[in-house]
Amino acid sequence: RSLSDIRMLWNHNRGTGVFTTTVTGSIFAGNYRHPNADNRDHGALYNWGEGAGPIRSTVRDCVFSGNLQSFGSAVINRAINASSVIDSSVSSSVFSGNSATVRGGAVANGDFTWVDSGTINSVLLGNVFAGNVAPAGGAIKNYTGARPLRVDMNGCTLVANSGTSGGAIHQSTAGAGTISTSLSGCILDGNSSGIESSGAGISTTVTYSDVQGGYAGTGNTSADPRFVAGPGAPLYTGEW
Repeated sequence: RSLSDIRMLWNHNRGTGVFTTTVTGSIFAGNYRHPNADNRDHGALYNWGEGAGPIRSTVRDCVFSGNLQSFGSAVINRAINASSVIDSSVSSSVFSGNSATVRGGAVANGDFTWVDSGTINSVLLGNVFAGNVAPAGGAIKNYTGARPLRVDMNGCTLVANSGTSGGAIHQSTAGAGTISTSLSGCILDGNSSGIESSGAGISTTVTYSDVQGGYAGTGNTSADPRFVAGPGAPLYTGEW
C-alpha cells in the first residue's frame, strides 16, 4: 500500500505474507502514548514483526516532530519473533524535537524485551536529526537480543541531540545478537555525545563523515560543518 498525508501508522505482520508500505510527504507531529496505556512503546511509525512474513517499510520526504513515547518516538522497528524480518528505509526526512523516556529519541531499531528478536535492516538516507532527546540514544538507539541488526546511514545530519548515553547514537547487544552499523557522508555536531556502544558483537564503520571530536575512519574530519540555515528548517546541510 502507498500512503500520504497521514499522522500515525502501525504496520503489524503476524503471518507469513509480505507486508509492504510506502509513505511519502506526511507530517507525524505531536503523537503521544500515555505511560499507562498498552503497547506504550508505540512510535509515530511502528513496524512490528511478529510472524514469519517480512515487513518492507519505505518512508520519503516526511517530517517527524514533537512526538513522545517510551522507545523510538518517531520510528520504531521491532521484530519479536526469530523468523521476523523488517526492511526499513527512511530518506529525505526530518526528525526534530522528538523525545523518548527510555531509548531512541527519534528512531529505535530492535526489540527491547524479547531475547528471540528477529532480523532488522534499517537504511537512513539523507535525513536530518535535530534536537531529539532520550536517556539512551538521543537520536537513534540500536539494540538486538539474538539476531543480526544492520543499520546503514548515508548523508545524514545529527545535530543538537542529547542523551545520558549516546547523544547521537547508542548501541547495545544481549546474548548472541550482533549489530553492524555504517555511516558515510554524515555530519555529527553539537550532540551531548557521539556514538556509544556497549556489549559484544558490535561493528561500527564511519567514513567520509564530519564528526565533532573526530572518529577513526577513511576520509573523516572534525572540521566545523558550517551549517546553512534555510526556510522552514533550523538547518539544511553543512559545507565542510
